[in-house]
Amino acid sequence: WIAQSKIAQGDLISVSAVTVLCAVAAFGLSLRPQEPVDNGVALLVSGFIIAGVAFLAPSASIAQLALAITAATGGFLVWTWPKIRLGFAQVAIVAMALPMIWLAAQASHFSRADDYALIVVTAIAFAPTIRAAVIRSDALSTDTLRPIATGVTAVVIGAVALAIAYFSSSGQTYLG
Repeated sequence: WIAQSKIAQGDLISVSAVTVLCAVAAFGLSLRPQEPVDNGVALLVSGFIIAGVAFLAPSASIAQLALAITAATGGFLVWTWPKIRLGFAQVAIVAMALPMIWLAAQASHFSRADDYALIVVTAIAFAPTIRAAVIRSDALSTDTLRPIATGVTAVVIGAVALAIAYFSSSGQTYLG
């Protein structure tokens, strides 16, 4: 049945935590609908980080799917930045975020991906809100800089997640 191998190892609490926090991540992306590009940037970074965590698991198929969704998100963001041609509305967030959330939960349930790293990855969904708390929008000279500041915030959170995944995997990836 679903996640039987993880539950047999006694990881029921961490698997449940990843599943619940993935749902919380969807909520986090909906907190700042007035800044749709920032949400897209958070999804872009989380896709790279989920791919990295899955690669360290090692689970190349989940990493490839995460990178495919990341590529679609990145293409859309490049097309709409710096001048928004078509807003990254809530529908687009759901269309991109739900597969990404599903991949994080799938990596937790069906691979040896580190659950604590995936829990940290879900915090990337709150990167626009964290950026807004640290740097006020009016402090940034243009709307062009706001997504970049959000991206830097998301990368810092993602670096923590990748470090956790790397050290829990003992450096044993496909490369070495």
